[in-house]
Parts: sequence; C-alpha cells; structure tokens
Amino acid sequence: ESNLMKLYLEAEGYVVKQAGNGREALEKMAVSPPDLITLDMMMPEMDGFQVLEQLKKNKVTRNIPVVILTAKQLSQQERDFLQKQVATVVSKADLNSNRLLEQIGALMRK
Repeated sequence: ESNLMKLYLEAEGYVVKQAGNGREALEKMAVSPPDLITLDMMMPEMDGFQVLEQLKKNKVTRNIPVVILTAKQLSQQERDFLQKQVATVVSKADLNSNRLLEQIGALMRK
C-alpha cells in the first residue's frame, strides 16, 4: 500500500522518504524536514496521533502540511481533532490515486 503510493508520488516527480514506524519518522524529520507529510494513523511503536502531537510540538515540523491516510474508523471526536491539526484526512477505503495526487499537488503549491 505505502509502496504503491510511493510509486505514484515518484512518478509525479516527488522525492519520497519512508519510515517503518512513528519514532523512525520523527527521527528522520528532525534531520531532514520534508515539505509535506503523509501519515498513517495505525503504526507500530507510536500511532499517528502520537506522531502528530510530537510534530506540532516541534518548531521545525509544526507548520509542515500533514495528509492523514487511514484505514481506521475515526470517531467524530478524532475527526474534529484532526480537522484542526492537518491539511486533509483520506480514508484508505476511498483512496483514489488521482484525487490524492491533486490534493498533494495543491498543498505543495501553497
């Protein structure tokens, strides 16, 4: 799933860096902050909410746009929280590569 998305993004000219878990992602972003973050809510070691909390605490990463990709059924409270914290939330069940690429392209042009 993440490898397929990586292929789509690379085909559009984006440089994609991946991490195996939330902690690794935070470590990589501390060294080399990205222009945009795609974040899964269900990951080993740290879930997406924990990663997002750490991103927002860090001056270097707090303003980087975040696109949430999740298979998790979000509660209304979780959706409300995420709406205030991230650029967009995309359900993996509704994942459409063209729509996702359009959303990422729009965020990158901002």
